[in-house]
Amino acid sequence: NLASNDKDITAVWDKIRNRYLQIATVLDITSDLKEELISIKAHMMDKCSPDYAASRGEYLNAKLISLYFGFEFLDSAKVIRIGEQGEILPETYDLIKANVDPSKKYVVPGFYGLGPDGNIKTFSRGGSDITGSIYAKALNADIYENWTDVSGTYTCDPRITANARQVPEITYKEMREMAYLGANVFHEEAIAPARQANITINIKNTNAPDEAGTFINSQRDSSKDPVVGLAGKRRFRRITIEKYKLEDMHDLHLQLKKELGALGLIISFELKGIDTLNFYVKDEHMIDWDDLTSRLKANLGIEKVSYASGIAIIGIIGEGLTSSFKPLFKILAALTEAGIDIDNLNYGGSPISAVMAIADSSYEKAMDIIASVIA
Repeated sequence: NLASNDKDITAVWDKIRNRYLQIATVLDITSDLKEELISIKAHMMDKCSPDYAASRGEYLNAKLISLYFGFEFLDSAKVIRIGEQGEILPETYDLIKANVDPSKKYVVPGFYGLGPDGNIKTFSRGGSDITGSIYAKALNADIYENWTDVSGTYTCDPRITANARQVPEITYKEMREMAYLGANVFHEEAIAPARQANITINIKNTNAPDEAGTFINSQRDSSKDPVVGLAGKRRFRRITIEKYKLEDMHDLHLQLKKELGALGLIISFELKGIDTLNFYVKDEHMIDWDDLTSRLKANLGIEKVSYASGIAIIGIIGEGLTSSFKPLFKILAALTEAGIDIDNLNYGGSPISAVMAIADSSYEKAMDIIASVIA
């Protein structure tokens, strides 16, 4: 930001430069980083792109680690090609194969490659995880170990409930469902390359390397662990639309979405009945709901519109839901016993998940109860 705004970066840059040189000295790295740092500063002064600037810390760290261990350094910009929409281009995998010697060990920086314009382009999210998955696919790895600060995936957020447990095995589909429903897990974009090559992913803990972690595979024996997780999102509003034979009016469904979209309302979930349609949107918009009701009735002939705020969405995920209703029955029974009402339940929209809406005020209590049932 300083360089792009024609401001002097010398003071800030000197701190960064000196820090890297200090690290190199402490690690007894004899290779001179000064020329590398001079080149990076020159690019910064030449009003480099934000992506270039953001990627240089990763680049320099990978460089230091490769020098310390005596491994080969392979710059991601040399082999990873990223398309206009952030997608990994097919030639990436051929470039990696052509630049990797199976007899050598490599250190590669994560979360960036080259964009269509030939300049550095970073991934939108999950960068280093994506990079590891890309290399695993390109090299046809037996397993992709992803080292992080937790011992794998948990059934739910441990910060919400002490009943959260570590999951030994989960499928790609289950992981994707959990991410979609709000869980902070290994992201789908990072899973995709390994999934395409049917490569097992093992999430491991750097601070506890002997722990098994979580294995992500294409399939698993769900009879032992029918439900592997729950995830949730809070602060939703339900918009209920009522009109006779609404289910048969496909064009009206699209028109309703268009009306809501024009107000900036993004539909996160929807549940349909014969004459009823429920949309769940984030309750964070300054909307004149009475005016919206009038417009929907006048423009689309809607008979009734009602709203309910203070709603949370909870998803229950597991391959075991495809073969038995029992896990879900136990969960519903436990919630009922605790006095938690279900606003809506969608079971069957996805074969491996059930989604329910409850009062937002009951969210943490419900998560704790469900976690204890599937523990």
